[in-house]
Amino acid sequence: LVWVVDAKKHNLLVYNQAFYHYCSGRGIELVPGMHSEEIMPDDYRNFFKALYKTAAASGPVSKEYPIIPGELVLQLLAAPVYINDKIIGISVFAHDITDLKTAENSMKSQKEQYITLLESSHDMIWAVDADQHRLTIFNSALRDYLRKYHNVDIHIGNTPEEILSAKSARLYHELYNKAVDSGAFQLEYSTEEAALDLAVTVTPFLVNGQITGIFVFAEDITVKNREKHELEAANETLTKRFEGTINVISKIAEVRDPYMSGHQRRVQQLACAIAGEMGLPEKTINYIYLGALVHDIGKLYISPDTLN
Repeated sequence: LVWVVDAKKHNLLVYNQAFYHYCSGRGIELVPGMHSEEIMPDDYRNFFKALYKTAAASGPVSKEYPIIPGELVLQLLAAPVYINDKIIGISVFAHDITDLKTAENSMKSQKEQYITLLESSHDMIWAVDADQHRLTIFNSALRDYLRKYHNVDIHIGNTPEEILSAKSARLYHELYNKAVDSGAFQLEYSTEEAALDLAVTVTPFLVNGQITGIFVFAEDITVKNREKHELEAANETLTKRFEGTINVISKIAEVRDPYMSGHQRRVQQLACAIAGEMGLPEKTINYIYLGALVHDIGKLYISPDTLN
């Protein structure tokens, strides 16, 4: 839609067919010279009056005009019209941007949901572009970690060199390039600065088959690893104590039957050798080892006279 009003009274001067048909559809018969207030809805008369005055005073101005809020939106560009350096009118170009606004609102809603999802995670999550590896998005978990352990406040557009040490920056460049070349992968990584263990997932982000960025998900597994090591140490201690108990029982059985001295140990060696030849799992062989040592445990309940 295109129309021109005079600069002082805002009376209609000229217009195109699109503006004519638009007004006809609203029951308005356009006549050159009619005042713009006869054309515009009551609710928007002050809007257009301000638009014309702003364009006359300051030059071209752009505004969004919701004809039907949520259903029809126009992008207005008002600009002064000059003759011999004198403003004689205000021209207005109105473009239907309803589809664009709908798409923008949809993208805004999706972005808000996406950010909410990122912020709901305790893991550090961020993304970089595929070329220079500049930050394109990150959650507060990453921001807080870098602020606490690196004394760095991150921003969109930061490169690894602006955030990390030279050594760590090189490492992450290698990880990003690996994701681009080979696809998604996982690794465990221990940070030097914070002495944290991280389980890191690096995956490329594709749009229309093209890699446009790399996403990174880093889970802090420091406590999990410490608990795992503590559990393994406790299990090892219990296993040693258990094996010690088994050996004591085995020796007691031999004391009860001195004629069979060393028998259980030889059974253990032979049974484990057979299990190894059979290709049994190490865990199974260990059970056989323990069982062989006490296969005569029943002798503890038989009197020496009977055994002899």
